[in-house]
Amino acid sequence: AYQHTPGASKKIRLLKETHIRWCLNGLENMPGSMAYLDCSRPWLCYWILHALELMGWSLTEKERQPAFQAQYKIRSSHVVDWLKRCFRRCVGEDGVTYGGYGGGPGQLPHLAPTYASICALCIIGTEEAYASIPRDELLRWMLRLKTKDNSFQMHENGEVDIRAIYTCMAVACILDILTPELTNGVADYLVQCQTFEGGIGCEPYDEAHGGYTFCGLAAMTILKERKFDMSKLIRWIVARQKRLEGGFDGRTNKLVDSCYSFWVGATYAITKAIICESKETLEPRDVAVLDYLHMTNISKEPPPSEFLEADVQDSQGDNEADQFEDIIDATECMPSVCGDWFFDEVALQEYLLLCCQNHQGGLRDKPEKRPDYYHTCYALSGLAIAQHGHYHDAKVAKSLRAVLGDPPQVLGDQRNLLECNSPIFNIGKQKVLDAFKYFGNRDRF
Repeated sequence: AYQHTPGASKKIRLLKETHIRWCLNGLENMPGSMAYLDCSRPWLCYWILHALELMGWSLTEKERQPAFQAQYKIRSSHVVDWLKRCFRRCVGEDGVTYGGYGGGPGQLPHLAPTYASICALCIIGTEEAYASIPRDELLRWMLRLKTKDNSFQMHENGEVDIRAIYTCMAVACILDILTPELTNGVADYLVQCQTFEGGIGCEPYDEAHGGYTFCGLAAMTILKERKFDMSKLIRWIVARQKRLEGGFDGRTNKLVDSCYSFWVGATYAITKAIICESKETLEPRDVAVLDYLHMTNISKEPPPSEFLEADVQDSQGDNEADQFEDIIDATECMPSVCGDWFFDEVALQEYLLLCCQNHQGGLRDKPEKRPDYYHTCYALSGLAIAQHGHYHDAKVAKSLRAVLGDPPQVLGDQRNLLECNSPIFNIGKQKVLDAFKYFGNRDRF
């Protein structure tokens, strides 16, 4: 309805201040009603810190301000100390120590809270946070979790599924402990999880699922392998956006859920990057997409000279670079589809902003549900992906500007713009680069 009322779209707002207060209250004093998530406490830290990060709010920066100090007691050092207590150190038969992060102090080491803990510490991004991570012990523990068929258990003697592979590969990549012993044969197991539909299941012969498809494709990308049938996968993911709601479902014939805004949205982004990477000759926009996913780094590697020359020619009054013509022709046939990711990014933003916000704080699965930290994190993560990286300015963008990135497409008030996050790791893009720099990972995948 807002589309038929002049000026109404500008009134659509992401209630950042309300959501920030709601997240901070949860970080400082989690209500007793959340006791059922006692085994997921590192996840709560990560969900809240990442939601704050996406909204441009940094605990490490704000905690220095007197106004914040007067209102809140929580500090980044408190989070680091808490996560250190969640690390469970074990001693093997040979006397060598190993371990991982559990869902709380004294709990069993588990790959899911290990991933959440590492992400939370990278979001904090201080020397104290980085130094608290026992990389060698983590690597020894993850090697113990690897199975004979080259998959991973979530914990010792635990379930085996594709989540374990993704969380293990993501943690190892960030910490620069992605050894051949850890990765050998993993891609071959991942391929077995792709279904006849094209999506990826929890394990071989399971139903295709949005979350597991993300885990499989992201893990394969980290491994620098390209073994999935991408034509089948693309056919499956393009069916995930629903015409009426604009949001994504996670499986065939299921309802939309705001968390799939990230799980499926990030899968679109990774898919686009794989397509760009496969081209014999990269166009400026391809380079920008690859940089967005850390698969190249244009801040370290200057764009090819022909891109710079094209920009100089444009500035002298020549026609726009003709490499955009096919893109322009294609997007003009789909008036509301104007970005890189093969889905209607405006419709997704409509669903998240109009249907999923709670005016008392937080975001929810769908309108009749209550808000929670999980859906707040992943709804905002999907919203950020929908906002960033678009072809929609191709007609006026010069070649060099296209390499550096086009302006984001933001539905409603321009203050709705979120920070750019990494579709592969789901923490801020700059936080990923900072972690790579600290731990010595110089490779792109």
